[in-house]
Amino acid sequence: MKLTKLSTWVMAVLLLGCSIQPRIAQAQELSLDDALAQALGKNPNILRYQAAVSEKKYEQRAAKGLYFPKIALTGMAVAMSENLHLDLNPVKDAITPLYGALGHFGNFSGVPNPDPNTSGVMPILPDNISTQAVRGSLLEGLGKIESAEWDKMIQKKQFASLSAGVVLPIYTGGKITAANHAAKIETHEAELELTKVESELLVNVVDQYYGLVLSNELLQVRKDVFTTMQKHFDEANKLQAEGIIAQAELLHAKVYLADATRELHKAEQQLDIVQQALRATLNLDAETTITPRSKLFYLTDIDPISVFLGDIKAESPLLALVESKQHLAEENIRLHKSEFLPTVVLMGNVNIVNKDLSPYMPDMMVGVAINWTLFDGLANVNKYKASQQKKIQAENAYVSVSHDLETAVTKYYKEQDMYRNQIQELGDSRKFADEYFRSQEKAFAEGMATSTQIADAGLLVAKARIEQLSAMYEYQKSLVRLLMYAGKSASFATYASGANAKGIE
Repeated sequence: MKLTKLSTWVMAVLLLGCSIQPRIAQAQELSLDDALAQALGKNPNILRYQAAVSEKKYEQRAAKGLYFPKIALTGMAVAMSENLHLDLNPVKDAITPLYGALGHFGNFSGVPNPDPNTSGVMPILPDNISTQAVRGSLLEGLGKIESAEWDKMIQKKQFASLSAGVVLPIYTGGKITAANHAAKIETHEAELELTKVESELLVNVVDQYYGLVLSNELLQVRKDVFTTMQKHFDEANKLQAEGIIAQAELLHAKVYLADATRELHKAEQQLDIVQQALRATLNLDAETTITPRSKLFYLTDIDPISVFLGDIKAESPLLALVESKQHLAEENIRLHKSEFLPTVVLMGNVNIVNKDLSPYMPDMMVGVAINWTLFDGLANVNKYKASQQKKIQAENAYVSVSHDLETAVTKYYKEQDMYRNQIQELGDSRKFADEYFRSQEKAFAEGMATSTQIADAGLLVAKARIEQLSAMYEYQKSLVRLLMYAGKSASFATYASGANAKGIE
């Protein structure tokens, strides 16, 4: 029994251990294109603006519906406090004495003979017969008046009805047209906003992706420096033990090794920070380790600045956004101008079914209605003037943004040109530093150079490589911003894989 209990506890512990295994870090190798596709597909900000575009498209469809008639079913059930009557007794009281007096005392003549057999001989009845005939008709009418229902119920107090109505705009002064144009502009504006956000995301991804590439390269440099300093320290330790170099030289080597160790740890931490930032942008799990496939590059040649300046007006979403504000302001002016004009609609209504509805109500009605606001306290006049000022703002904003974009394009064009020159110059410096380090290493082995000199030579090699890598990273940042402000962000990948793209040799 004890053995069975022990076995049960052992199995439980083993199962618990299996269930709490730590999550294994996943490695994901990504090119720049992969990173961009990942960002565009999963970035919540992009998804938000994509939803905004869909929203505006539906609103544009809704605006088109203003051209069509509105058809509606209207049902109602009504309960009034009492039946609705029409009392005509005053009319009865007014005509009854007249009929009574004329029917008994009236004298009449000139009544046509109604008998066709004698009408040819006697077309007009004699006065006595005429009087008798007319009095008889009047008394007969009096009887009908007295027997008629003069208090008429025209609607029961409870009734219900179901009817269909249609309203078709015939003339609105341009309201519907302006609303549709504005909806189309707003849809285009939402698409431009999406393009703008995508361009900004591209800049962010390029900064972070190539920042990761740079961090990996810098980590490798720091590893190389550490290896070199470790090797140098071991050599110095061996030479000092043999009495070839002084204790001070060994201490110098130890100091440089400590510095290399510290810089290596710093580079490792910096790599973790950049990894975390890129993972967040790409919406990846915290356990994912990103391995970049693309390398730092620079362009040996690029189009003249005039090409990029010319692309601003045609391709920049930033400028197109301001231009759309101008068009929207113009449509707003038309909309407020239309408020000064009448609105004419064709309308109709048909009674489908009813319960105790008054028989005096028509089954169908068709008509034309007009609505024309003649005075509204000058509200629309001031709105119209305000819309004109909105247009002036948009026009001036267009000029201002155009100038700002030209300034930005010029700035980043010159920056990328500057970093290209730096990269090429630093390439020569690296060659000199490598040769100098080899010569110092040889001299140290022969006892002709100090520990400080060889350590400085090794750091000079690392410095030259770090400066060149950093210049290439800054080149990437300048290039992507140049393309963004020129409206050519989508062509970054083409530049990166083009014939003019060159990496570090």
